Amino acid sequence: MTARVVPLAAAGLFAAAVGFVAAFGSNCPHSDEWYLMAEVLRPDFSWAWVTAHHNEHRYVLAKSLWYASLRLTDFDFRAGMFATLAFVGAAVALLLAAVRRGGWSVADVLIPAVLLHWGHWFAWLMSYQMAFSAVVFCAAGFAWAVTLECEKRAAGFASAFLALAVLNGGFGVGWGGPMALWVGWVAWRRRSVGLAVVPLLAAAHLAFVLLTTPAPVSRHARPDAAGFLTAAVGYLGLGFGPAGLEGSAGLRAVLAAAAVLLPVAGLLAAGRAILVRPEERVRAAGLVAGLVGHLAVAGSVAWYRGEGLGERFVTPSAVGLAVAWLAVRRHARPPRGVTVLVAVAAGGVVWMNAEDAYWQARFQHTIQEGLLADAGRGTPALFLTGKHGGQWQIADPTGTHYAALRDAGVGPFRRTPPDPAFVAVPVAVAEALPAGDGEPGAVAVPDAPRPVLGLRVRVEQLATVGWQEVALVWSDGGVAHREVAHPATSAGQRHDLVFETTRLPTRVRLGASSPSAGLRILAAEWLVPAQ
Repeated sequence: MTARVVPLAAAGLFAAAVGFVAAFGSNCPHSDEWYLMAEVLRPDFSWAWVTAHHNEHRYVLAKSLWYASLRLTDFDFRAGMFATLAFVGAAVALLLAAVRRGGWSVADVLIPAVLLHWGHWFAWLMSYQMAFSAVVFCAAGFAWAVTLECEKRAAGFASAFLALAVLNGGFGVGWGGPMALWVGWVAWRRRSVGLAVVPLLAAAHLAFVLLTTPAPVSRHARPDAAGFLTAAVGYLGLGFGPAGLEGSAGLRAVLAAAAVLLPVAGLLAAGRAILVRPEERVRAAGLVAGLVGHLAVAGSVAWYRGEGLGERFVTPSAVGLAVAWLAVRRHARPPRGVTVLVAVAAGGVVWMNAEDAYWQARFQHTIQEGLLADAGRGTPALFLTGKHGGQWQIADPTGTHYAALRDAGVGPFRRTPPDPAFVAVPVAVAEALPAGDGEPGAVAVPDAPRPVLGLRVRVEQLATVGWQEVALVWSDGGVAHREVAHPATSAGQRHDLVFETTRLPTRVRLGASSPSAGLRILAAEWLVPAQ
């Protein structure tokens, strides 16, 4: 029975993940991908971009794979999403193959549960998140390799995963250091010059990366001791899903405790095997190296991001939990009560992430498909930016990225015409939009003085919000019209909302159409076609 339950559960969860991405993945750039696209589409693009920093990271592997996936699919961003699933699916298969050598337990469903629950929605629905899923694959591959019976073969495979891991940003660096030490130790044990090559090169690369890493970009970086510990534990708990950050206080405490105890249990089990089971010493030491890598990444994230954690860290954290369970299963004998509890908890992890992930993914899909529909209708970049550019998923507040996609003929953006020539005519409006829940009210806008293209309103956000919508309503020839736009979401950010209107709008009103802490209106202008 157990021999069928674990692989069937893994297959079912993987199929559900594929269906999730097929349903909610959009052929649209997401957040950082907007400015990355502008870089790779430049006429003077060079492959030096691959080795350049992205924030503090050098994502050599991920950038190469991301760029290749776009070029090979005529810039279909969903290709990278399915590549991410392929990496994660391969990681699950490798870890299950490793744990199976000792005979499967029903509790082994924890491995596919933590790696394939829908709480990974952020990583699955952004093509560039191959940066994280590639590290997951390398970490799982290393854990699988070190459990092989043949020491030389184990070190050879581990070297391959080490070489890939260190080319993939800070996460690869964190995992790669302990990996290199283990492979180097095995090379020394076997007096093998060949096995020593990869760890020596990896060590040199790691030294180069660490010496050239720029200062942290996050305002939460370099926390005090208490903040560091809180952030590190928060990162570890994220492997169980975003509830590790966003759930109730009780749930967060339970997940944090489990996320700390599981690696500790793995380290204790593997450490004991090193001391009392000479025949398992090398394999146990390899799993210790993997778990030290997981904890090193947690420390790095805590230092460089502090409390600025988010859903994007769920995926790299989850593989550490899976490796920890592998270490427990390989080198300890959990009693039946523990295995039943772990199996039930695995089901709980899948369940507790499903509903929130569904709504998050649906919301993101709606935002991106709305932009694609407007671009497909031939909306100029001026109006695309003014309507969508304030949302963090669509990071193009100036319209330059839309223009780059248009000029390169990418997707529906090829139908985006040049911005029309216009003259901005200032109009007097209230100094702020009202705050409140629901639709908190609107302010009047003077009628257009003559035929116009639209209305531009510069606003300043008064509070940090997750999402906000502003609506412009008007009448033209007795017909009611409505257009919406989305301002920037961080307190103090300024953004030009641009509403495309009919030619002669009258009875014009502007107001928040979602709960709002208020927006300061800095200027309003009718956009009149240039003569």
